[in-house]
This record gives sequence, structure tokens and C-alpha cells, in this order.
Amino acid sequence: MTSESILIVEDDPDTRRSIECELSTLGKQCVSADNGATARAAMQETAPSLCLLDLGLPDISGMELLEEFRRNYPQTEVIVLTAQNDAEVAVECIRLGAIDFLLKPYESPRFVKTVRKALERMRLTVEADGVAALARPSEKGLDSLIGSSPSMGRTKALVRKVVSANVTVLLSGESGTGKEVLARAIHAESHRSRSPFLAINCGAIPENLIESELFGHAKGAFTGASKSRAGLFEQAEGGSLFLDEIGELRIDLQVKLLRVLQDRCVRRLGCEKERSLDVRVIAATNLQLQDEVAAGRFRNDLYYRLSIFPVELPSLRERSVDILELAYYFLKKHGARLGALASGFTPAAERALLSYHWPGNVRELENAVERSMLLAETDLVDLPNLPGRLGGQTPGAWPTGYGDPSDTLFSSLESSQIATFAAEERRILRRALEITRGNVKEAARQLEIGRATLYRKIRTYGLVLPNKSSAR
Repeated sequence: MTSESILIVEDDPDTRRSIECELSTLGKQCVSADNGATARAAMQETAPSLCLLDLGLPDISGMELLEEFRRNYPQTEVIVLTAQNDAEVAVECIRLGAIDFLLKPYESPRFVKTVRKALERMRLTVEADGVAALARPSEKGLDSLIGSSPSMGRTKALVRKVVSANVTVLLSGESGTGKEVLARAIHAESHRSRSPFLAINCGAIPENLIESELFGHAKGAFTGASKSRAGLFEQAEGGSLFLDEIGELRIDLQVKLLRVLQDRCVRRLGCEKERSLDVRVIAATNLQLQDEVAAGRFRNDLYYRLSIFPVELPSLRERSVDILELAYYFLKKHGARLGALASGFTPAAERALLSYHWPGNVRELENAVERSMLLAETDLVDLPNLPGRLGGQTPGAWPTGYGDPSDTLFSSLESSQIATFAAEERRILRRALEITRGNVKEAARQLEIGRATLYRKIRTYGLVLPNKSSAR
């Protein structure tokens, strides 16, 4: 681990003393070296937070020392100091891992600002690493779940009781709460972790294919079935099968699923032979299945078979203390992939993240963080980089399906008011239908819900399709 010190590698004593004087205001211990050999010894002994490295050393090339330091001490950031005003030298230093490049003689305000910025970025990186280490000590299992709130603690404690049991688990909760993430964690924590984990969204597969996808088919079972194919139940043998949006499954397939769960065997479409199974089923829904049962859209016997061990995931509104923990995790998760500068948030951005009600839950938070990282021009995401619904002012930063700041519902609310969840959901659905010109299939795909769910919500909210002819 790096210490709270700065290593100054500079052979000119006057320049070295000047740098030490400039840095005295930062409250950091300064360690000085006037050549490469001394610098190596100081680096090994102190492992400083930051190294200010002069390229013109008497005994070794500063460029060579830069490469060595970045290779052997990756936690120590390096700022290069040089009198060479050469673009090629600057580019090569950055390529070798320097975070900045300062020309001598340097301007005092810019020098101090550059050092402050480097130290702040390192502090945020360490904090993000700490959050990730705390929330994800392993890449798999329940310890990989982000969140230290009481509600998440209760969820984890409940799930731990069932990971080793060979029973069906029913996960419920709003869209975006992380049901598939939890399902994968259950699988990874169980004795089935070395076998497949397969997932299917029961509302996203075309109705004429869902039966074949789940149960497989024999050669010639239907037009285009040129060879036999194992379904997902067979493919997941020994492992786990995650049935997302189980409430969207057709009634006739609910009967077949019930038989599979009861008899632990599956029959391919067009085949007489039954095949035994050793598969754990984890189902998920954002619907109230009891209401679906009462309305005749879901079988009562299947509901009881699935809900042997029900687990309800809390919404992000119910675990608001996890918001910043999740936001910093997403910064770290997407930073390298996006090549983004941002490694933290300004206080104003943090307040906006905490005050928003997140109707799209963790999925919406991740999308907002990812977009904001691309818009940030410094190492901190600021309020204007956030989507407009969080108080930011960035045009075009609204995710598909969430409307826009000029939406009549949004603009009719005072800044201190919060729309009801139903009103927010209605606006989201209406905007999605406008964008897709009434194409329900495409709107459902982009909203990541089943078509049956979308049709039901359209009826519930009395929405009018912009172009009914395209809503198939």
C-alpha cells in the first residue's frame, strides 16, 4: 500500500527546494532524491502516493526510470518534469504511464493544481477500490452483491439459508432490482457452481419458439426442425435454470413447466421419450403473481410449486444508503472499458444521486453513471453531466424510454416535488411508445419487459398507441 508521501526526483537542488516549498501547503511528507539510484531506494522504502520525476537525471534515463516505476509500483502515480518542450517526449511519457507532463520552469499555480488533482484522483480510486473490496471480496457468490444496507443484509441472510438446498426459488421485485444478479450469486454459492447457469426471459422469446427453447424438440417436430435439439432444461443439467419474467409464460406452457417441476423429467416437443433432470429452477417476476392467479392468468398450482422459497428484492428507494456505493462501483466497472476520465463525483452530483427516487432501480443507476462518465470532462462527474431528471442540464442525456425534460409531467412538477411511481411509469411507457411509433414489440424489448406486461400496462394507464397498425 502506498504511503501519504511524495517522492521528488530532481537533480537540481534549487528546483528541488522550490518544489518542496510549493508542496508544503498540501500537508504531505516529501522525500527527495537527486539521482536514479537514490530514487530507486526511496521508492522501495516509502512506496509513495506520487512521484514527481525529472527526465534529465545524471545516472539514468528518466524515461527508463518512469517505465520501471510504473511496472514495479503501479499504485504510485508519476508526474514527469522536464525542460524538453517536445510533443513526442510528452506522448511517450503518457504511453509509459505518466499521468501528467509539466514543463520547467513551471507556473506555480498550475503546478500545485496538477499535484492536487493527482492526489484527489488517487484518493477517489482508493475509495472506489475499498468499496469494491468490501462489496465484492470475490467475483462470485453472495459476497459479490453490492450493498451494505439493512434491507440488502436481510436479503443476503435469507438467501444464504437456501443456497445449499435443492429447492426452487422465486425472486420478486421491481424491474432493475438485480434479480438475475442474485440468481447467478445463488448458483455460484451452491454445489452446482461447476455446472451451467442458463437464463431465459419468458416474455422476450417469440411465443412460437418458447416451448422449443425450454423443452427442446425432435427432428421434424415442426417446420424447420431439421435435427433434434436439447432445450434449456437439458442443457442446464446439473446446474441452474433461471426463468425470468415467469409471469409472462403462456398458460399451456405453465402446465408443462409444472409437470417438469413435479416429475423432474422433460419431454422434447414431438418426442415420446422422457428424460430425467437434475436442474435447479430459479424463477423471477416483477408482477404480483397472487394477483395474476386471481385474474386467471397464472396457474395457482404452479405458483405454489415455484414459491417454495420466495425472496423479494428491495427497490433502490428502500436501500438508498447503497446508492453511492453502487455508483462508485459502476464508475470502476465501466471506467477502463469506456476510457473515461471520471473516477468520482462532486458533492453536488452525489447529492443529486441520493435525492433522486430511481424508478428504474439499480439498472437505471448504472445507465446514468455510464452515460455521465462519457460526458464528464474532468476526473469528477459533476451535476451538469447527470441526466436532466437528476438535475443535470446535459441535452440528449436521457435514456431511451425515460422521456425528456420538456415532458409535460416533468415540467409541471416543482423541483421539490416527486412524481408518484405510477405517474413516472406512465410517462416512461408513453415515451417508449412514442419513440417506437406504437410498435409494442420493440417498445417491450427496449424497456426489457414482456409484451404481455406492456399490453397490460397500456390498458391500466389508458395509453393510446401512436400508430396502432404497427403495434403487433
